Amino acid sequence: MKRVVVLGNSLAGGKALADIRAAQPEAECLLVSLDGNLPYDPSRLAEYLAKDISQDDIMYQSPKYYAENNIQIILDKKIEKVNFKKNQLATDQKEIIGYDILIIAETPDHKFPDIKGTNKNSVFNLNKLADVNQLSKDLIFINSVVIQSDAWAGVQQAYALRKRGKEVLLIVSAKSVVAQLAEEGVKLITENLEAQGIRILFDSAIAEILGDGDVKAVRLKSGKVLAADAVLFDEVLPNLRIFQDSPLQTEQRIKVNSFLRTNIENVYAVDAVAELASASTQDLLEQGRVVAAVLQGQDVAFVPSLAWQGFSAPDLSVQWIGQTAVSAETQRHSRCHLASKIYKEIFVSENQISGAVLINAGQLQEPIRRAIQEKTDARSGLDNILNSDAVQTQSSLAGEAAAANPSLSDQGS
Repeated sequence: MKRVVVLGNSLAGGKALADIRAAQPEAECLLVSLDGNLPYDPSRLAEYLAKDISQDDIMYQSPKYYAENNIQIILDKKIEKVNFKKNQLATDQKEIIGYDILIIAETPDHKFPDIKGTNKNSVFNLNKLADVNQLSKDLIFINSVVIQSDAWAGVQQAYALRKRGKEVLLIVSAKSVVAQLAEEGVKLITENLEAQGIRILFDSAIAEILGDGDVKAVRLKSGKVLAADAVLFDEVLPNLRIFQDSPLQTEQRIKVNSFLRTNIENVYAVDAVAELASASTQDLLEQGRVVAAVLQGQDVAFVPSLAWQGFSAPDLSVQWIGQTAVSAETQRHSRCHLASKIYKEIFVSENQISGAVLINAGQLQEPIRRAIQEKTDARSGLDNILNSDAVQTQSSLAGEAAAANPSLSDQGS
C-alpha cells in the first residue's frame, strides 16, 4: 500500500485512515480537510450547538493522535479539481497532491434545496461543523431562526437553538419523521416543542429566502412571509462540480458498490457523497472500517448497522432503530400512553419486525433490537412489545439518550 488520501473530514474517512495506519504502518496517510476541521461525529452537533458539550467532545481523534500516528493533515487548501487519470488533486493555487488510493468523503461545496435566496448570508447546513460554528458565532446578532428539516436532526437543532434563547420555527413536510408518526406520537412531539417555545409548521415549505445580502424573512409556498435572521437546512446534497468531465460515475451522489468502491478501481466514496449515505455514527464508522479492510485485501461489504439513535430534550426522550421509512410494503403498529407520555411504533416488513420509534420508552430498546436481529415473526413479538405496561420515569430520560448515542470510544473507534 502506498499513499492513501482522504478528501474531506468525514468520520468515515478518519476511521479508514486509523484502521489503515494500524494495519499498514508503512502506508503514507494524508487527510485533506475542506473546511479546516478534523473528522468529527455529526450526530452530536446539536449538543455542541446547545453548549452541552465542547468541540473536543465531538472529535473523532485529537490533533495529537494524528501527529503521533504519522497521519498528515492539510487544513488550509482549497481543492479545485480531481484528475483521476493522473491520480492527482489540484488546489486553487495550482498545487498538486498525488495519491495512490483516494477516499472521497466530502466535496468543497454543497447544494442547498432549489430555493431562491439560499446564497444569502446566514443560510446554514445544520449537518456541517463549519456551518454550526459560524452560526454559533453569529447568534449574538440573531433573534429568530427558521429550520426546514424532515429529519430528527432538525428537531434536535430546534431544541438546541431554543436553549440558546432564540425564537425557533421548525418547518416540516408531510413526509417528515414527525408528521409520519401516528396521531398520538405527533401530539406528544408537538406539545413538547410548543412547551419549550418552539413553533412547528406541518405540511409546509420555504419558497424563497428574502433580504438584501442577509436573511430577513422567508416566504412560504402558501405565500405567508415570516421574519427570520437565519435559515437552516439539512436536506443538502454534495456539489459534484470538481468531478465534472471526469470518468467518475455520479447522479446526485457518487455511485459505489457494496465495498464502497466507485467505478474507478483506486477510488472509494463514503458518507454523504456516496449513494449509501448515512448520518448514523455507527454506519460512518463501519464505512471507514470496510474501506480499510478492502484495501487490505479482505472481502468485506458494507452492511448498515443495527444500532439505536436518539436524543433527549426536557421531558422527552426519542429513539429510533432499523427501517423506519414509510412505504407500501411496511406495516406500522403503534401504542400510546398519553398520561405517561409514552409512545411506541413498530415497523413490520415481510411479517418481521424491521424498525421502531420510541418516545419515553427506552426500556424497550434491547428487546426490539434483538427481535430485529433475530428476524422475529411479528405475530409472536409484536404484542409483547406494544402491550408492555412499563412506565418510563422522567429521571431516566437522559440515560436513554446516552444509551442510544454511545461515545466514539464506546463504539470501538
